[in-house]
Amino acid sequence: MQKDVKISETEQRICVVCGFCCDGTLFDKGTLLAGEKGTLPEKMEENYFKTADGEFFNMPCPYFNGKCSIYYQKKANICSSFRCRLLNDVAGQKVTTDDALKIISNVKKSREEIAFGAQSVLNTDETLSFMKLLEVLNVLSDQINEKDDNSMPVRILTAKCNILEALLARYFKPESEFNAMISEDL
Repeated sequence: MQKDVKISETEQRICVVCGFCCDGTLFDKGTLLAGEKGTLPEKMEENYFKTADGEFFNMPCPYFNGKCSIYYQKKANICSSFRCRLLNDVAGQKVTTDDALKIISNVKKSREEIAFGAQSVLNTDETLSFMKLLEVLNVLSDQINEKDDNSMPVRILTAKCNILEALLARYFKPESEFNAMISEDL
């Protein structure tokens, strides 16, 4: 079993302001350790599922509503042990706290603009998590005719999502994932 990672007050502040690992921006599921089922908070238990690849709970986390409502309580191990690239860069003094907060703010602004645009393009009032939006756009792009002018809003939204996905990989996911993303396109 993994141990909780001790993080500084500054790092906690960054985590609380960000929340991308909890709100469906970075992940569509949270990974559980074997045996965690039965020890999780009720809503995580309700969102539990198991595949051949492991045990998980669906994202966005049911305890996240702008910030974690169980931050100081018992939760899944991943909630305490996950450290995004930005948090590691702050801890390693590669990025200042102020710069990290600006990056988070800019990514949030982009994500909110995309979410607003998605409501219009998809003709819905529902706000989809970023990971769910990518899933919907993948299905739509398989269905659209590239020469159809009516497909332009979907293609523009997809392009904006691709840019945001690259920013997320650059600042929040492991460096290897960002490098893989770049080398695939070359």
